[in-house]
Amino acid sequence: MSGFEVAGAILGSIPLLIAILKHYSEGVYVLQRWRNYKRELQFLIRNLENERVRLQDLIEKLLYGLVPPSQLEVMIASPMDGSYWRSEAVQRKVRVRLWEAYDVFEETIREVMAAIDEMTTRLNAQDDGKVSEFRRGIFTLRRSSYQDLLKRITDGIGSLENLTNRNIELEPSRRVRSRLKLVRILRDLSNSLYRALRSSFDCECSHHLGIKLDRRSDVVIMPGDDEETILCGLAFQFAVSSRSKAKTQQVWQELIAKAARLSSATMSPHSPPTPEPPAKRRKKGVRFTFSSSTACSSSTSRVVQTQVNGQPVFPGTSMTTGTHALQHITSKLNPCNLLQRPTGCIEHSGSFGVVIDSQPQADRKYEVSPCLRLNGTVPWTAISLREVLEQQSSSRLMPLCFRDRLRLAVVVSSSVLRFYGTPWPPEVLDSRKVLFTKPEKKI
Repeated sequence: MSGFEVAGAILGSIPLLIAILKHYSEGVYVLQRWRNYKRELQFLIRNLENERVRLQDLIEKLLYGLVPPSQLEVMIASPMDGSYWRSEAVQRKVRVRLWEAYDVFEETIREVMAAIDEMTTRLNAQDDGKVSEFRRGIFTLRRSSYQDLLKRITDGIGSLENLTNRNIELEPSRRVRSRLKLVRILRDLSNSLYRALRSSFDCECSHHLGIKLDRRSDVVIMPGDDEETILCGLAFQFAVSSRSKAKTQQVWQELIAKAARLSSATMSPHSPPTPEPPAKRRKKGVRFTFSSSTACSSSTSRVVQTQVNGQPVFPGTSMTTGTHALQHITSKLNPCNLLQRPTGCIEHSGSFGVVIDSQPQADRKYEVSPCLRLNGTVPWTAISLREVLEQQSSSRLMPLCFRDRLRLAVVVSSSVLRFYGTPWPPEVLDSRKVLFTKPEKKI
């Protein structure tokens, strides 16, 4: 049971403990002549109820903005139902909010739970038949029997309040630092991917290369996170263009690239830098004339709607899954050859091969796989953002509402920041260089 689940268990345990104490008062008629009995019992119940309310307020403050209000109400109303309390998504958000104090929070909440369990055990130990109610009454009369436990509960919840308040106050600045670190990682990785893709083309054709724009706002880098694991959890969706069979227009093939974890076998600190290709080959090489193509849904009518939602293909939670062991993959991919394959030959979910960024420190491999949609892996054509905004008759798109335009602006602006200083953006970025893709033909 995680520390956050324990918090829910405490919210459910304190009312049970209070109910036990109230039940004791009903049978202790022998002690009714003791004036202090009722006062001492009320003192204990009042303090336990006060700590329950403090903990409930603490949980509500901790979860505010992390879960929907309806879910928060269910968690508070039914704390012993651990379905929401055990949710990995909720626990991840709580861990991000508490940052490095999460372990301290967990230890403290367990200490509070231990004190409540011990108080329950002491009450139950008074039960030995005929004199059980009498002994239970004696327990409530003697503050020394429970004062140490009550102090542990009070001090523990007070510490939790201080931890929560401080970390909520610091959360905005921590998220800014996390995003700056993520931007640096994405820039380094996109630079490396660009070099790997450019060196993989070995043809005399002319191709365009674009990369998907998305926000990736759900990726949070915390202290202690392994940067290599983060790199291997991030995926880039990109598109490569080629001429159609009739050579009347450019068609696009969308692919996904994911980095492999560097291992000792791939590290080569003393290896020489990758030589530049000969000048003659560079003249016949690939032309990268614009940077960014946005991804959309499989139908023309939803081509804009899906992209403006700004949802990345691989959300940040995927970076906790296993990494790819690509060190033994030797099938180096030439994207141009891939574009020449018949459509039916690439409709699968396997890997096409790898592209390699050869650097003096290490060779970074990227697994390239198909981007499967409702229309399979058929070629796609592209239209520019300018056409979408101006709603030219040839675009045949649904009009953008004001909210969609705002979302689109957020996606484009955040992507410009992320890819600034990399080879992906053109020198002059305008609405003609941001593209939407749609199926070349209906299936």
